[in-house]
Amino acid sequence: MCQLIDLWKEKIRLADGHPFCAKNDIFDFGLDAVWSATFPFDTKNSYINAQLQLLRTVKHLDHIDASQQDKEVDFPETKKPPPFEAVQDFADSLQVLATSPFPVMAHWLYRKTPHMRKARKMKDEYIENELVKAEDRFNSSEATEIGCAMDHIVKRERLAAKKEDRKPVYNTNVIKDEVRYLL
Repeated sequence: MCQLIDLWKEKIRLADGHPFCAKNDIFDFGLDAVWSATFPFDTKNSYINAQLQLLRTVKHLDHIDASQQDKEVDFPETKKPPPFEAVQDFADSLQVLATSPFPVMAHWLYRKTPHMRKARKMKDEYIENELVKAEDRFNSSEATEIGCAMDHIVKRERLAAKKEDRKPVYNTNVIKDEVRYLL
């Protein structure tokens, strides 16, 4: 939250009395928050922090017209990490659901487009990589501390496997679905 406030302070400085839209900042903050709850996440790697660091390097915005005091200011933006873009694509796809006279069919068709298939693949690959990292964390030491939802899921699977006298299996559709629905 402090990074978001610092980001807005930078935007206020650069806007020089002009208004700016905070809607995307709030969405990005929410995505950072969900990400940090789901995966091990260092706030130094957050998208909000990347935006903040970019704006701190900007001395002033040349495109501000002083005569148009009520015109909204646009700021330079950093590129979002691909997994963040994929999650945003899924969030944006809900607009199709909300505006279609046949929402279920329209949403189903929209999710079959190449763009959405690519977003799904990106999201799934990220989840699979994070599952491997979580498994490695628990295998490398007797990790007992839960730092995020991914750690909780892996620990829960380890306990269930021990109770059922079997090897834990992490890369399952059930586990991946649990993580997908967190995002």
